[in-house]
Amino acid sequence: MNVLVVDDDVLAVQGIISAIQREKLGIEQIFCAYRVQEAKEILQKEKVDIALCDIEMPRGNGLELMEWIRREGYMVIMMILTSHADFHYATQAIKVGSFDYLLKPVTDEELNTALEKAIEKQRENKHLVQESKNWKKRHKMLEERFWTEVMLGIVEGDWKRLNEYAKQKTISLEENMEYLPILFCIKKYPESLKECDRGSVQFIMKNIGYELFEKTAQRVGCADVQERGIVVLLYGTWEDEKVRKSCEAYLLAFQDYFQCGISGYRGKSVKIEDLAKEVQILQNAEKNNVTWENQIWQREDDDDRKKEYDPFDYNEVIRLTQGQQIGQAVYQIKSYLKKEQEQKKLDGILLAKMQNDLLQAVYVVLKEAGIQAHLLFEDQESKNITSSALLTLEDFEKWIFHILDKTGNVIQFAKSDSSVVGQAEQYIRQNLDKVMGCDDVAREVCMNSDYLSRLFKKETGMPLQKYINQKRVEKAQDLLSATDISVSTIAQMVGYSHFSHFSTSFKKATQMSPMDYRKKYRKKEEERYEENA
Repeated sequence: MNVLVVDDDVLAVQGIISAIQREKLGIEQIFCAYRVQEAKEILQKEKVDIALCDIEMPRGNGLELMEWIRREGYMVIMMILTSHADFHYATQAIKVGSFDYLLKPVTDEELNTALEKAIEKQRENKHLVQESKNWKKRHKMLEERFWTEVMLGIVEGDWKRLNEYAKQKTISLEENMEYLPILFCIKKYPESLKECDRGSVQFIMKNIGYELFEKTAQRVGCADVQERGIVVLLYGTWEDEKVRKSCEAYLLAFQDYFQCGISGYRGKSVKIEDLAKEVQILQNAEKNNVTWENQIWQREDDDDRKKEYDPFDYNEVIRLTQGQQIGQAVYQIKSYLKKEQEQKKLDGILLAKMQNDLLQAVYVVLKEAGIQAHLLFEDQESKNITSSALLTLEDFEKWIFHILDKTGNVIQFAKSDSSVVGQAEQYIRQNLDKVMGCDDVAREVCMNSDYLSRLFKKETGMPLQKYINQKRVEKAQDLLSATDISVSTIAQMVGYSHFSHFSTSFKKATQMSPMDYRKKYRKKEEERYEENA
């Protein structure tokens, strides 16, 4: 407990401090103030539990100070210690919330007895405040769990049944109330956010939701509905314009906090029994969104209409892949996707269909080559790239290149001899995205590093490390000319942990920066494809 003594009489203050039984009462600090303004400054900076205050002081009044303490919301037990026995002062002290009114001169026993009572009262107050906070926190968690169960369809039924279930959770509902769900989802976690920190993202998303939508609707709830998103639920009454502004503010706040893309999906107002169906529509919209972020999607009545996609020839893609023309194969798929996007048919359903069809075509050609496809793609990198392939168009593009590149490499290896140098080349081509040196390659083919280097140069005419660097640059060239993947991401895909190192190596090999190369050869790639079409 900390005590503040406010009195313009320096000797009186010193007498009070010396009389207080600090150890017995458990008082940690005693602050002194000789003016009202000085007392206010202490209260603003320090934690004060009990204030002993005189009434009449120069340039201020003790009763006015106590009124200010109450108005500012400080949790302080206030006590008057004065020489004024006037009933008028005592009445005013009671009005501003004084816990006790002590008359000078006060004995040490009277002072410490009054402080002991004030300390006990402060402990009771703190206990009640903490209990209130705990109850609110538990009740909030119960509400969030309730809405999660309703929105995911875990608890179903008409209003009467859902209301009975809500009562068990001490949650009050009103019949015929309207509910407006708004789904917010992260399209992709930023690389700076560690895997272990992602579990706290939804907690932060909900806190932002409560804060920004608190004054938008009569009541606000939040719930977890999927790994990357939450639903902010407005119910009772709301104004559409305020909802729109709050949605926009949410996107901006989240971008500032995490520096990553997020999308919002606003549903239609429904009764509670139809809430799960409406949220499912929003989740389908999020799943199908692969091209835009940092925007609010508005549900329309005809959103469920089926789309007819143009056919795509996978045979040509496989032929190009077998001939190690991965860039051309990727470009064909990209051109098709661009056309579908222009016709407003590009969505998650199309990407899922293409992923399934392409994998089937790849598995067939690998089987014909005697290669077990499931073993080729069971490494952790392939699993990670595949798991996020349908989140955005860029992720899908990255997945295409990965699948076709691995397929082309393994088919090429199957056709070539399996000499030590051939094995080394194959290992290098398949692991260009990893940090790799001569020692790593030598370990893979079970050879001494120096011996392998001499053998490699004898058969290929090129030093082993130079071959590694050359293949990295070749793969980067292919990615730069055939995809829209960011240059920094490409640097990581070809095994460079530092972008500056990648840029220097690339420029040394090609005499131009990665961005300049993309501008020059991307245009040539498009012109060549148009000529072949």
